This record gives sequence, C-alpha cells and structure tokens, in this order.
Amino acid sequence: MEPRRRGCCGTGCMILGIVLLAPVLFIGWVVAVQTRVPERLGLRQPPEVRLLGGAPDREAAAALRAELEAAGFSAEGMNLAVLPVKGKDYSLAAAVFDASQGFHFGSSGGGDAMLDSLRRLGTGEAATQYHIGRVAVHYYDEEGRNLVSLTAPTDLIRSYASGQITRDAFLQGIEGQLDLKALFEEAMP
Repeated sequence: MEPRRRGCCGTGCMILGIVLLAPVLFIGWVVAVQTRVPERLGLRQPPEVRLLGGAPDREAAAALRAELEAAGFSAEGMNLAVLPVKGKDYSLAAAVFDASQGFHFGSSGGGDAMLDSLRRLGTGEAATQYHIGRVAVHYYDEEGRNLVSLTAPTDLIRSYASGQITRDAFLQGIEGQLDLKALFEEAMP
C-alpha cells in the first residue's frame, strides 16, 4: 500500500494562496473606493451627503444668479447651487463659472474677478434673505480646466466688503486651490 498524501494544506499551498490573495483583495478594495462602489451600494454616505443637509434651494440659486447677471456677469456658462449645511442654520452657495461653456466676467473682470464674485455672492440681498453662510466659486477655462476654486464664510466676506478688515486679512481667511501652471500658460501667449 502506498502511503496517504497529506494534501495541499499540509505542504504550504494554503499559505501561498493567502499570500497571493491578499494583494488581490487590497487592489479590489482600492478600486472599489476610487469608483465609489460603497456609496452606490448604500454602505457609506458620500462626503457631500454627510456635509449637506437636503435638496438644493432653487429659488435662492435663481435670486443669486439674478444679482450676478445684474452686476454684469455672463449668464452663459454660469451655474449656481444653494445647499443647506447639515447641523447648521445656513446654506452653502456654490458658483461655477465655465469659460468652455461661454462664461465671461464682463464688466466685473480684471484681476479681482474671483474676489468680486465672492463679494457679490456673500453680501447681496439674496445672501441675507436665504441665510447663505459660506460661498464657494470655481472657474474653468476655455479648455475645461479648473483654474481657481475659492471658498469663504460670508461673515469674512462682509467684513472685507464693509472695510472692517484689510485685503490681506481677507485673503488669509479664504480657502482655495489654484492651478498655477495653467494660470501661467493662460497669461503667457
């Protein structure tokens, strides 16, 4: 009689299988997180849902849009959303200015166009009426690249607009992101 073989588990095949399976599981997890599978399956809330507390306020967005258009901002390529912030008594106003969709700053142009848009969104009648507590603005160039994203609380914006704080203090209080390489490419012919 031939001696009985112990099988794969006795020779280390299981250890080899675990060593090979661990990286595959890790890569699968990374891909799932990057493609937002847990959010789509309802296993985890997306960050915007954890932050924001409800449906967009279309009436408030329309009022802010009207104020910007009255100030000379282009209606084409301008999108606005006003969203309540969960656990707070104010809303977030977000504006997207997309030059690839025909947006231009018009008469408010110049080097401070983005700061001007923050000021107008944070200090107008609509901002007060609809309890806007924070403003975010994003600018996309003709090629669809996001060049500038800025956000600031309306208290800071109002303090700057009324002259209570300096421009430097205002700029220090703004959070944002700039694509400096793209900005320099656009400025240099």
